[in-house]
Amino acid sequence: MTRAGAARGAWVPRAWRTIIVALGYGLWRMKTLPIHDVGVIGMVQPNEAFSEKWNPGHADSAMNTLLGLSRAVDGTGDQAAAPGVA
Repeated sequence: MTRAGAARGAWVPRAWRTIIVALGYGLWRMKTLPIHDVGVIGMVQPNEAFSEKWNPGHADSAMNTLLGLSRAVDGTGDQAAAPGVA
């Protein structure tokens, strides 16, 4: 193996050491973190096709679907969240 080839592969052991150290720290930290119960969150995700999301004529029915799903979750959790809706 040439000297340039050896230098090119020298980063591999260091990369593995970095990954192993980060993984070890993450596992240790997860075991030492205190866990607190903060409540229940209900997630709603309507089954809308991508083409339907951008159709202005479909906006009312999409909103009605989201509201209906949110009402269904409302009695079961402290909060309701709809991903991608801002």
